[in-house]
Amino acid sequence: MSLVVVKLSGKICDSGAALASVAEDLAQLHAQGRRMVVVHGGGRQLDELAARLDVPQHTAFGRRITCARTLELAMMTLGGAVNMRLTAALRARGLSAVGLSGVDGRTFRAKRRPETVTPEGETIDWGFVGDVRGDDPSLIEMLVARGSVPVLSSLCADDDGVVLNVNADTIASELAILLHAERIVSLSDTTGVYLDPKDEATLVPQLDLAGCRRLLASGAATAGMLPKLAGVLAALERGVDKVQLIDGRKPQALAAAFSKAGAGTTITRKAFEVHA
Repeated sequence: MSLVVVKLSGKICDSGAALASVAEDLAQLHAQGRRMVVVHGGGRQLDELAARLDVPQHTAFGRRITCARTLELAMMTLGGAVNMRLTAALRARGLSAVGLSGVDGRTFRAKRRPETVTPEGETIDWGFVGDVRGDDPSLIEMLVARGSVPVLSSLCADDDGVVLNVNADTIASELAILLHAERIVSLSDTTGVYLDPKDEATLVPQLDLAGCRRLLASGAATAGMLPKLAGVLAALERGVDKVQLIDGRKPQALAAAFSKAGAGTTITRKAFEVHA
């Protein structure tokens, strides 16, 4: 059976009903024979810790600018509390979950993101933000082959051993490409892709690769949806067949993604067939 990459936003990884529901769904799907790798974010937890410690946070194009102090907090939250809480929740439901980061093994090749010059002429120094490419899948493949569920945070390291903060959607896409995954299922606190984020009636239930390109070019996607759709586009262009964006706060949200009815927004590499 094909492998599935499941990406969880930090808001879904908070202890509570959403985390419990997702953990139950993952256990059920694993019992049915599905092979899975889980990738998680931790933006909410990082924001909360930064606020408590009075560390200002800044973003650009939906991505977090990561200074040295923010990187330390990211290691505490993403690589520590969030990863451990999620791994423990899966273990409590009988799964052999293994908490990891992109630093472990040689799964990713990372490098520091260069400065960006905006159309307005502003220079953005991203700090300790990384860009990655899938490199060596052997560690993840070994764990999956023995029946374990790898649980990865989005921290990576470059060839000099410098830890870098990488967008979790990017990690999920690169993993799916590297492992030849059947699909990516991304759970967050939104139902899917909207043409107007303020109007739920503009939910787009289906997109294909061409439609995803047009949506990104139109400027309709903003904030955190920008890196998410960029990751979707990279995955589809490099061989992943399907990406589903769903609301992980709903009961059995992950299980619904594998039903015929589906959920949220489904984005496919091939164009949808239109029937009269």
